[in-house]
Amino acid sequence: MLELRPYQREAIEAVDAAFEAVDSTLLVASVGAGKTLMQAGFIQRVIGKFPKARFVCAVHTRELVRQNFEALLRVWPFCPAGINSAALGRRDTHSQVLFCSIQSVYKAAKKIGWCDCLIVDEAHLISPKGTTMYRQFIEELRAINPDMRILGMSGTPYRLDTGLLTEGGDALFQSVAYEIGVAQLIDEGYLTRPISKGTATTLDVSGVHLRGGDYIAGELERAVNKTEITEAAVNEIIQYGNGRRAWIVFAAGVDHATEIRDAMRRHGVSCEMVEGNTHAAERNRIIQDYKAGHIRCLTNVNVLSIGFDYPGIDLVALMRPTQSPALYIQQVGRGLRLSPGKSDCLILDFARVVSTLGPIDAVRIKKPGTGEGDAPIRVCPECQSINHASARTCVDCGHEFPEPEVKVHATAADAPVLSTEAATWRPVSSRNFYLHQKTGKPDGIKVVYLCGVTGINEWLGPAHTGYFKTKTNKWWLTHGGQRPFPTTAMEFLERQRELLPTAEIKVAPNQTNPRYWDVKDTRASSAHNPLPACNANTPEPDWMKELDDAIPF
Repeated sequence: MLELRPYQREAIEAVDAAFEAVDSTLLVASVGAGKTLMQAGFIQRVIGKFPKARFVCAVHTRELVRQNFEALLRVWPFCPAGINSAALGRRDTHSQVLFCSIQSVYKAAKKIGWCDCLIVDEAHLISPKGTTMYRQFIEELRAINPDMRILGMSGTPYRLDTGLLTEGGDALFQSVAYEIGVAQLIDEGYLTRPISKGTATTLDVSGVHLRGGDYIAGELERAVNKTEITEAAVNEIIQYGNGRRAWIVFAAGVDHATEIRDAMRRHGVSCEMVEGNTHAAERNRIIQDYKAGHIRCLTNVNVLSIGFDYPGIDLVALMRPTQSPALYIQQVGRGLRLSPGKSDCLILDFARVVSTLGPIDAVRIKKPGTGEGDAPIRVCPECQSINHASARTCVDCGHEFPEPEVKVHATAADAPVLSTEAATWRPVSSRNFYLHQKTGKPDGIKVVYLCGVTGINEWLGPAHTGYFKTKTNKWWLTHGGQRPFPTTAMEFLERQRELLPTAEIKVAPNQTNPRYWDVKDTRASSAHNPLPACNANTPEPDWMKELDDAIPF
């Protein structure tokens, strides 16, 4: 039986406890954290307490079905588990623990029957629309068992179209039971460190339009698939990849991936390409040759970003521009696993993804509907007719519109893949106050800032003295509070409607425990649009008190 890591045991216990209060929750764990083992450990724990409990584990690819099934058998070799996946040639329906491809079961809920707990890996793929496969499957399972629990697992708990999976009136998940991120896993030695080099070749896709929050695939590939751009990028990959043994390149489309592969081969680099239509036997052969070291470089289109785990990858080239944090993190994550002789993983960002979305441990999450964007029209310069933005020729006169311009910049794109030790400013999407109580000390205020999906804490002491009181008064004035200053925590909470929202915070890793952030400075929003006040009688929840013993006030 495998020995679970300490945080994996904590996660299992946290999910079990969460289901005492809610019927749906999230386990947020970075690439490489071992979500499959945590899922297996949770199933074993629950069935140990409730021997007849039934689980259905749904994913969207056959690779994940096989991977999750095998992980459970490693933890629990004699588990009564089965598989329902047409792609794997298995159609089990009555196993106590059933691993499924959602494509194979979304119309078969009645055949599967009673389910005590549905587990969805890569839960950010669940659309809020009721007509989608996941939603249809969930509704039919809940019709059979209205008390069914749902556990979502994801390293990226947000969607481009709806934001965080726990937000919004139609959010499927009620809470986050446990979270562990990339930075913590690197610091604790469970992942390797990504490093980056400035690339002279970068892609400007300002002429490519967005749909559903990300670039329109056809426009994107036409923009970036230029022979001179590909050749320049491949030259840089070869230069930086000297001494590195396993490269992976993420491309914008099949033609683009093929062009990259051919350019690699012209330079004498062994390279293959895989995409969605690659025959399973051929894909398996290519991947096995890659893992055996017979192929140095793999190019791919949206097939190796999820469920492909080869620890030896030590160079990741991003040549597919994206606005999707989930896709970005998944792609970089392919190179973060530990492997003998591997000290780091080089990330080459030709697509300016890092500078767009931020370091992978501090990703900027854009709220749905924000930003003006480009109007979805284009006016013909010949006849002045209005065309849809995606049109390649004018519907009236046949004029051919130029391809979106792509530029090669002389300046390097060198945004760090990990946030550095230096203090950095982060945008704040929301802020909450909690009454902070500690024996023998005056009541204080815990401020919780949400930056992307990361909660960062700061403490204020309106009833304290000395530097702590001075700091609190400065914070109050910075956020538009009026004099006289609050003198108690309760007065602070009662007057919080005077305050402006926090726009940004300046943070640096805590010197004692780098898992946590210290707030060095704050900036308030210029618009007086305060968030709803919290209940002044509500103390901070127990789960937020983990640092209390280290706080002297």
